[in-house]
Amino acid sequence: MNEHIQFHPGYYLQEIIVDMNITVEEFSEITKINKEEINSILDGKIPVNADISKKLSDALCLSEELWLNLQKHYDEFVHNER
Repeated sequence: MNEHIQFHPGYYLQEIIVDMNITVEEFSEITKINKEEINSILDGKIPVNADISKKLSDALCLSEELWLNLQKHYDEFVHNER
């Protein structure tokens, strides 16, 4: 049994939005990612891809690699849990 827990990048994104004390709509304007796409990421329904990671990086001053690595590790974790 795997004792590690891996979260979808949307989990971390939700924490950032809460810490910024803004709405998803406001975050959408800041990142230039549409609200529906942000909600899907927050719900773990879609992955963070290169385009999204670029927009997050530009808006939050966090590296694109951070978001892509979070997604990669999450995908690997989910795949290994099957």
